[in-house]
Amino acid sequence: MRVYFVLVVGLFFCADNSALCSDSFAGTGLGPTCDVASAHGWRDADHCWYAKVDDSGPGEHFNDNAQVVIADDGTWVCAWTTGSAEASADMHIVVSRSHDHGRTWSARRPIEPATESTTAAYGYLFKSPINGRIFSIYRFHDEEVITRQIRESGHRSGLKNVLGHFHDTVGTICFRYSDDHGKTWSGRHEIPTRRTRVDNPMGPLAGWFFGIGPVIIDDHVWFSGNKHKPVGAKRWETWFWKSPNMHRASNPSEFIWENKPAGEVGIVPDKGIKYWVEASLVQLDDADHSYCVARNRYAGYLGPSFSTDGGETWQNPPSAAEYWDGSGRLNNPKAGPMLKQLSDGTYLLTFFNDRARPDDKIHWSKLYDRSPLWCSVGWPDGHVLKFAQPELLLYNDEDVTASAEGNRSSIYAPFLFEADGDVFTVVSHKKTDVQITRIPRALIE
Repeated sequence: MRVYFVLVVGLFFCADNSALCSDSFAGTGLGPTCDVASAHGWRDADHCWYAKVDDSGPGEHFNDNAQVVIADDGTWVCAWTTGSAEASADMHIVVSRSHDHGRTWSARRPIEPATESTTAAYGYLFKSPINGRIFSIYRFHDEEVITRQIRESGHRSGLKNVLGHFHDTVGTICFRYSDDHGKTWSGRHEIPTRRTRVDNPMGPLAGWFFGIGPVIIDDHVWFSGNKHKPVGAKRWETWFWKSPNMHRASNPSEFIWENKPAGEVGIVPDKGIKYWVEASLVQLDDADHSYCVARNRYAGYLGPSFSTDGGETWQNPPSAAEYWDGSGRLNNPKAGPMLKQLSDGTYLLTFFNDRARPDDKIHWSKLYDRSPLWCSVGWPDGHVLKFAQPELLLYNDEDVTASAEGNRSSIYAPFLFEADGDVFTVVSHKKTDVQITRIPRALIE
């Protein structure tokens, strides 16, 4: 039996040019490049990095949700969401490539270009281990189509809200793919989504399509997303898209898709909490046993769920994700975590271990801290994972000086990947730069 676990939560390389910044990487050639001497070493995201992808394009000041895959020819491929601002109508997906292990990068190019009536945002990047094809999966918003859908659904009062504020959460799920290591990309293809109780039967699909994925479990491709009511989102549900052949078949028209869990209701937390998003999924001991963790907007901690029947049904443990030593739960504010099983079998979690709360009665507006970023190793314990005490991974200068009541929102959308035997994290630094940091092995061994 396999168990799955879900976690709902400019590009830089470090070269050794500062003694203070290279404390963990001396002699490796992978130490940080620092624009000033930093007493805090490689963890200082304000001043230390590995390599920058490129500068923002004209009007592209918002850069978020970066992910990296390693192509079969060794090229590093990085894709992310850009635009003039978060949730703006001109958001679109771009890509940059590196042929020297991330040290230099090509100019950004569009995967899904911006147009006057379409928006693309928050893509997943995935490489098939079977044929090497690289996929970019993203939310696609066609204003003309959505306007028609809303009018036909009778929800005309919601038209202004949807078109004016939710360009990144209303639309369809689409993908493009590359068969030449990220150099050129196919036309757009739509991934079908089963309509359920939370959806408007006639109106546009709505949800926060943002998380970690895809992953392969039991030779199936899985990725996560969320659904909510198109207008007045008061209930958010986690859903999974599952395909047995996306990574094998060459013709997209032959791809098979289904949504999990079975039935009309997605994964929702216990205790009446209605916001459980950005899930991260892993397999535990066999193909039917999965575990996930998600960010819990109203409670400030990581919410776990598990399945023992291949994702058909999900169960929420009675508490939050917990530490192995019994010292408590893993706190996490309004930001998405990432849980990944590394190639050596290690379960590695990155999250925002910030602002421990004595209870769950805290308004969501007080849970905006997205820095510092921490990491923790997990071990299976029955149907769930339990985690080691966390290690500090990245921080910013203002994190050190911020008052106890100040919000710290400078590190976004952590994504883990492996390359050349090392583990890296990609983050959006202040939603303007995309940065990569190499994680010292000492933190995860």
